[in-house]
Amino acid sequence: MAKTNEFIGKLMVKFKFKPDQILTHTRFLLFIFSLIMINIAVGYYTNDKITKIQAMEKEIKDLRWQYISIESSMLSEAKESQISERVASLKLEVSKDVPKTIVIP
Repeated sequence: MAKTNEFIGKLMVKFKFKPDQILTHTRFLLFIFSLIMINIAVGYYTNDKITKIQAMEKEIKDLRWQYISIESSMLSEAKESQISERVASLKLEVSKDVPKTIVIP
C-alpha cells in the first residue's frame, strides 16, 4: 500500500497535480472508464451476433440441400412412368388415344 501511495505521489508531482485538482479530473477519468466499458460490451455483443449469423448461415445451407434433394425426388416421382406404376393397383391406365379438341366457331 505504501508503494502505491508513493507511486501516486510521484505521478502527482510529475504531472503537477494538486489534491483538489484530482476531484475535477475524476469525472473525466470516469467518463473514459465508461467509454472503455461500453467498447468492451459492444465487442462482446458483436461477437455474439457474428456467432449467431454463422450458425444461421450453416442452417440455411443445410436447408438448401434438403430443399434440393426433396425437389429432385419429387421431380423423379412426378414422371409419367412412376405415376402409372403407382395407379396400377387402382386399375387405371394411361390413355393411348389422342384427346379430342372442341373448336367453337
